[in-house]
Amino acid sequence: MGDIERIKKEKKFWEKIANKYDNQTGIKDRVMYKDLIEKIKNELNGQENVLEVACGTGIIALEIAKFSKKVIGIDISEKMIQIANSKLQKEEIYNVEFKIGDGYNINFKNNSFDIVLLCNVLHVVKDPTKLLKEAKRVLKDEGVIITSTDCYGKKDTLKAKFQYIFTIIANKIRIIPYLSWFREKDIINLIEECGFKIVDKAQFKYMGITGCYVKARK
Repeated sequence: MGDIERIKKEKKFWEKIANKYDNQTGIKDRVMYKDLIEKIKNELNGQENVLEVACGTGIIALEIAKFSKKVIGIDISEKMIQIANSKLQKEEIYNVEFKIGDGYNINFKNNSFDIVLLCNVLHVVKDPTKLLKEAKRVLKDEGVIITSTDCYGKKDTLKAKFQYIFTIIANKIRIIPYLSWFREKDIINLIEECGFKIVDKAQFKYMGITGCYVKARK
């Protein structure tokens, strides 16, 4: 499948859920986001240019704005970006910009950003390796990526087995265009294989879901 078909497929799904996204993520993700956002804030000193890939409705970008020099969020969904921009206008934040963009082909020059955020995205894209390599390209030397990915752990519990089976079924019937089952070590291996050095990792747990946080340097 070429990029045109992939983009069409991804856009169709994310456009469909854009208006419901904040409410749908309100139960699970906002608890995880709270911990994640605090971790990200601790990495910032107000001088960083930050890119968030797959920014959705701008939840993270808007929260970290006052701790950064500049934050740019890109997302493949036009509706997601419209919602993010609506929030931006209401909150009167002036160092954040939201744009329609594809994480596989980021429309910025090499070495443009101090930090690239890939939050809750690696497990829902067709080719996470390509996403990571593109993030590396736009990072400055010694820049860092920060990722948070749903990881379901070992398949040695009933819940883990159920979650694994769900990802298989979801892929078969296309509930989500692409959905991968990762363990923490899979994410770490993937990031290291793309040429990054792991400098920090953590886990966020809520209602049986584990979010695996990884910070890695270019």
